[in-house]
Amino acid sequence: MDKQQYIKSVSIILQRSDSKVLICQRSHESSFFPGFWVFPGGKVDTELPDNWEGTELEVIETLYQEMYEEVGILPGLNYTIEPNDRKKDWFLIDYDDRLRKEFKQSIVYIGHKRTPPFRKRVFDAAYYHLKGEMVDAMEPLIDGNELIDQEWILPQDAIQQWENGQKLIPPPILHLLRTLAKDPGNLEIITLIETDLPFGLQTRTEFAPGWQVVPIDSITVEPFQNTNLIIFDRGEDTLIVDPGASDEGKDHFMEMYNSLPNIPSVLITHHHQDHYNALNFLANETKALTVYAHPKTIAGIRQNIDSNNFNFVPIEDGIIEINGVDLEVIFTPGHTDSHLSLYDKEYGVLIAGDHVVGFGSAVLDEMTGDMIQYLDTCNKLLNLDLKLIIPSHGPPSFKPKDLLQQYIDHRMDRENSILNSIKQGEVNLDDIVSSVYHDVPESMWDHAKINIKHHLKKLTIEGKIPDINSLSS
Repeated sequence: MDKQQYIKSVSIILQRSDSKVLICQRSHESSFFPGFWVFPGGKVDTELPDNWEGTELEVIETLYQEMYEEVGILPGLNYTIEPNDRKKDWFLIDYDDRLRKEFKQSIVYIGHKRTPPFRKRVFDAAYYHLKGEMVDAMEPLIDGNELIDQEWILPQDAIQQWENGQKLIPPPILHLLRTLAKDPGNLEIITLIETDLPFGLQTRTEFAPGWQVVPIDSITVEPFQNTNLIIFDRGEDTLIVDPGASDEGKDHFMEMYNSLPNIPSVLITHHHQDHYNALNFLANETKALTVYAHPKTIAGIRQNIDSNNFNFVPIEDGIIEINGVDLEVIFTPGHTDSHLSLYDKEYGVLIAGDHVVGFGSAVLDEMTGDMIQYLDTCNKLLNLDLKLIIPSHGPPSFKPKDLLQQYIDHRMDRENSILNSIKQGEVNLDDIVSSVYHDVPESMWDHAKINIKHHLKKLTIEGKIPDINSLSS
């Protein structure tokens, strides 16, 4: 059964004769890629079959609607519609039939791109391309609501601004800009071929220079369904982090692995199986893989996989050098007692493993987690110069310090609620969890109990409660 809910959408690359393309900045309040620069487009509201092509009349009409609403351009008109005049339904506006037919005949369908499947909802967008005199005559004007800025820019300049941290660009748009910059004459054939490739190959999912994030099915727990395969390839050599694919994700993982330019090095952030399971698929590689991990993690891996073909390198704090780039391994205990993170100082990127997750909150390991260490680690990471956190589950965060502070605040809010619950006479875990986690679905309460136990242990050590053993489960 398909785990994803695909949201059908359509987008258009408007490119002038001077090769500059129109990109627009999404509102910072947007629920999806807020503040990112994208091409005009939007959701297809009309019901379409799962095997939709992207060339249906309903898709073209959505494209007309989005161009009209977002940038004031309505195919069939030779003028721009002001934002305040866009309240009328686009299909009620008189237009020049010849101009609209010319537009429809000139746009080129170039295939589909999907957003990363970090959540169950994934945007599946049909893309169109229009270049030349018809675009030269356009004078788009953003609506000021969904879109807050616009710019005509050469693809290579947009990429440079992304690399410099001046613009946020989502992976599908960045991927298309790279194709336009590198091989514009073959944009259509390249993207049509890519349409049928698995995620990660259809679109290079790069969130910072050299850092790809590819969610792949794993044996993780709800609300997640995959583990991010993180690929560092800023140069010829490659490092992969947390290859946790399950048997269901094996084919996808191997396609990504076989697409790499060479045999990679590997970093495992901690001992949970959804972070190293794919090593099982590499046990028969002709060349031994170098695997970096904490000594305790290595011991755990050796118990569960055929490890003869791996060169395990114990590491706790230190440097892994890839292509002349020093990546700093940081000991970040809390989620487990042997958890590691990886820091790319040049771009302010932190590979955080399970210390944070893309949405919700992290659950500490029942046996080896520690809430005191976890909060200490959060504070330690706040001292880094961070621009991006990439977790092993869920989407990256471009507000890393805000995220870390939210985690600290959230944990302390829960802890205060636990204390209040105990003061009110609730003396077993079932009572505490129902009181403290009333805002969380009951299906998640077993996970919540684990974190409660860690808070109770912390409170006992700090002398704020007498003894956790006095509480029954």
